[in-house]
Amino acid sequence: MSKDNKSKETKKDTHEHESWYKWGVLVLYLEMATAILVTLYSFYMAFTGSGGFPGKH
Repeated sequence: MSKDNKSKETKKDTHEHESWYKWGVLVLYLEMATAILVTLYSFYMAFTGSGGFPGKH
């Protein structure tokens, strides 16, 4: 029987990304933060009675 040496090999997982990758991730995080802030503002408006239908005074 032959012993499999793959378990003894230590392979380092290194992922190389394109140059735009870090900017893409930054933009996605900014979009997520914006969505959370808009949601919180929307809840604030709804629960304080400041909200309402558009055009209704």
